[in-house]
Amino acid sequence: MASTLFISYRRNNGQFYAQLLHALLEKRKYNVFLDKESLHQGRFDEQIFHHIEKCDYFLLLLTPGAFDRIYNDSDWMRMEIEHAFKCQKKIIPIMDEIFIYPNFLPEPLNVLPNYQSILTNTANPDQLNFVVQQIEKYIPASISPIKFMLLGMVSVFVLAGVGFSVQNTPKVEEPPVSVEINANRSAIYENHKTIIGDHNYIYGNGNIIKGDNNKIYGTGNQIYGKYNEMYNKNNQVMSGKYNTFCKQ
Repeated sequence: MASTLFISYRRNNGQFYAQLLHALLEKRKYNVFLDKESLHQGRFDEQIFHHIEKCDYFLLLLTPGAFDRIYNDSDWMRMEIEHAFKCQKKIIPIMDEIFIYPNFLPEPLNVLPNYQSILTNTANPDQLNFVVQQIEKYIPASISPIKFMLLGMVSVFVLAGVGFSVQNTPKVEEPPVSVEINANRSAIYENHKTIIGDHNYIYGNGNIIKGDNNKIYGTGNQIYGKYNEMYNKNNQVMSGKYNTFCKQ
């Protein structure tokens, strides 16, 4: 079965992007709840909480200013997130490159900055395919009913004692996967890689960045070089000079 996804967003500046994301995910055969598209007759709050409870993944769309009202106990986005935590849902933040978490967040939202986020530009719908590809990395591939039936038949044959010949084949060593990316003057959306180059726009998290004059929008990166600009204070300069933290 396809996974069920819930999209939480701020209506005043995230509705259009959320609707596009909803349409694209449905084309990929996911079951997606978006209040603007999926609500039926009845109480609004009961339906929202019900769909959070039955979803597999909670997609949190963090557009600029999305947390401006997050300190209000009756703020709907806050209540949706709190209910997702209460139900122990898998939360995937989709964060605009200029969104900044407030210095203080109420519990249990205060752990959100530690979550691996998908960075994008929500003003640029051309990046939606990339966002969907990143979401799918978090979601295990589903088994179709036919494949599930075939697997069941194989299990029955094995239990019935049907003789299958199993041969031990030598294990082939796979070549090590390179974790280095060499690029200059490029937009890079990778996480947990070693990025070597200059004049790049880097949107990923947890990277080791070796180079000069890069603009770094992700979090948890380690910077080696000079004249790099960082737009999130959760990055760390390991060596180099003339590196600066910039406001969005």
